[in-house]
Amino acid sequence: MSFSYARSEISSFEWALARPYLRCMKNRQREFKTNFWRDAAARLPARYRGDLQRAERVELEIVGLVDALLRLKNAIVRPFHTPRGAH
Repeated sequence: MSFSYARSEISSFEWALARPYLRCMKNRQREFKTNFWRDAAARLPARYRGDLQRAERVELEIVGLVDALLRLKNAIVRPFHTPRGAH
């Protein structure tokens, strides 16, 4: 007795585990994520493209850091917050 399968396909979950870089492929379609840096790259010569990419990456990291610090501050302050009219 033999078993036949439709095709030897790997499920999408297993495929994603085998090739983790697929998650990043959507971000690689665009060279710049923000319109500001895209416009700046269009106006400047191609030799500055690497510098602009690094600058955008630094800017996005700073924005992420500021957001994380604000969330941390709000999490620390929330237990000490007194509603209006409580006193």
